[in-house]
Amino acid sequence: MKQSISNRVYTAVRKLRRIVLPPQSVRRIITLLCGFAAAMWLFAGVALGVHYKLFAAFDQSVLLWLAQHRHVSLSYFLAGFSAAFNPLAYAAIGVGVLAVLISLRRYGSALFVALVIGGSGVLNLSMKVLFSRQRPHVTPWLITETGSSFPSGHAMASLALLFALVVLLWQTKLRWPMLIMAASVVVLVGISRPYFGVHYPSDIIAGWLTTAAWGSAVLIAWFDARAAWRLWQPRSRKHKSDC
Repeated sequence: MKQSISNRVYTAVRKLRRIVLPPQSVRRIITLLCGFAAAMWLFAGVALGVHYKLFAAFDQSVLLWLAQHRHVSLSYFLAGFSAAFNPLAYAAIGVGVLAVLISLRRYGSALFVALVIGGSGVLNLSMKVLFSRQRPHVTPWLITETGSSFPSGHAMASLALLFALVVLLWQTKLRWPMLIMAASVVVLVGISRPYFGVHYPSDIIAGWLTTAAWGSAVLIAWFDARAAWRLWQPRSRKHKSDC
């Protein structure tokens, strides 16, 4: 009886140790933590720079350079691209991805996507209210926009959605095509906003850094939750689960 109790205690302690710091996830989590810390540190620097107008010369010079290199064909292309890849489109795609994941009973993956995309949206709205930065009027606008400028909602929404999709497809053969496509979309979105004159370059950089930090934090929690779930559930269900 005593031996049975001691065995159970030993097994429970081993499980707790694996949950707190799963051996197979140590390197991955450390990498993500470093990415999270770097993104937060850089964002803090950008936010302080914006507050104290340290990036005014940089922002203005980039906006003027982009305005000098505007071309009709490029403007039409970026306008169509921006119309196709707007926050509402990202939200619709996100809802579609959630529906597919839920139908496949991949509830953990669905929660991950919802947290990355939804949390990014909440952060964007909160920071727009907090900073209340006016949109630039350095060059003529090519499109009409309203609301605060910092950070860019388009930059955050595009990176949040595509970050989630890349993570979901990372263990498949589609990961590299998805990564290349995601990087292309994110960069084009980031270029198009200052090109149209409706965002400062620092708005774009801040949006990317915010989403990178948030996505890393959610991913760390997701990895830990998956490890804990797979460890504690009955053996007969492990091959069926998704967290």
